[in-house]
Amino acid sequence: MKDKIVSTENSGIEEVMIEQLKLIMQEVISNKDSNSLQERLKCLISCLQDYKNQLEKGTFRNSNYCKLLSRYIQLFTSPIVIVGDNKKVISGSCVFIELKEKFIITNNHVVQAWKDLQKAGNKVSFQIGSITIPLESLIIDFDRDLDLATIKIPIEYEDQIVYKQDKFFYKPAKWPYNNTTKDDIVTMAGYPGVLREDNNDFSNIYYASICESIEDVDKTKGVMVFDRDNWVKSLGLRSPSELDKVGGGFSGGPVFRFVDGEVELIGIVSENGGSFFDIMFAFSSYINKDGTIQHYS
Repeated sequence: MKDKIVSTENSGIEEVMIEQLKLIMQEVISNKDSNSLQERLKCLISCLQDYKNQLEKGTFRNSNYCKLLSRYIQLFTSPIVIVGDNKKVISGSCVFIELKEKFIITNNHVVQAWKDLQKAGNKVSFQIGSITIPLESLIIDFDRDLDLATIKIPIEYEDQIVYKQDKFFYKPAKWPYNNTTKDDIVTMAGYPGVLREDNNDFSNIYYASICESIEDVDKTKGVMVFDRDNWVKSLGLRSPSELDKVGGGFSGGPVFRFVDGEVELIGIVSENGGSFFDIMFAFSSYINKDGTIQHYS
């Protein structure tokens, strides 16, 4: 595999941008103005164009560049927590998106875990962040083969679920995004279960992201093959045995690509591809603007 980090004299520019992004986030969050966030962030991203153009396709950005994208993506990414009356905790991730409707995208198997606990007679809560929602009445659509599910965010829930948790809806410049190819560089984000700390009455869940290249694609999904050292450096794992559990919790998290000044949501993390370091993601292009899913057969 190619080297995963490219050092560059331009890294200082990115460090300044990360600090600028923090200030922008603080201001925008206090004003609840997602439109301002995306417009101002575009100005920061445009400053990266010269740097981006210096990189060969298939090589990796400077680590500070990845941090910049990671901070941005975090604004749209939220943990999902499913808790049964037996105190069993199942975690996943999701992404907030605004198209024709406002909704979240996650995996069907995350929603199915909630359904399975219900069928077993458990009293089950489904939380987006720390807020419990009446999931059954809000499901827009799901597809078992694509492993995608969409859940509506009604206007009466927006403030509590989104803005009070310092989140925003991702508003793409166009939809859908197609033409994902092998060797595209992507940033995956989510809330891995290995970083979750469960207590008697609550769980602490931590955000993580990592940049890698796409190793393979077919009509419905892509595959990212991760370097073990990158996982350890990015997630701060304490022992190699913990790598077996990292994937849990990332399910439903977004996969973003940076192209021509736009941050594009191209996929949703889905599953382990056979060996742990093969992570599959479903293409987001199968999701319509109203949240319905184009069922693939």
